[in-house]
Amino acid sequence: MQTGLDLERLLQQDVDGSFRQRLVLLIESYEETVWQQMREGLPQERYQTMKLVAQALAAAKTIALNAYP
Repeated sequence: MQTGLDLERLLQQDVDGSFRQRLVLLIESYEETVWQQMREGLPQERYQTMKLVAQALAAAKTIALNAYP
């Protein structure tokens, strides 16, 4: 997947950590939006989808925080 390769390259070139920091802040913003929607109540099908999105965002944040320290 080209996007994944591009992100990996950007993380490797992020010598001062500024890109990683902005990426994590963006992911956290999306996470909060997803969890807020889930707390407000969603139909079961939509809830399951949002739960998967939340898990994917958590994984992306973990990768961003731990990649190329």
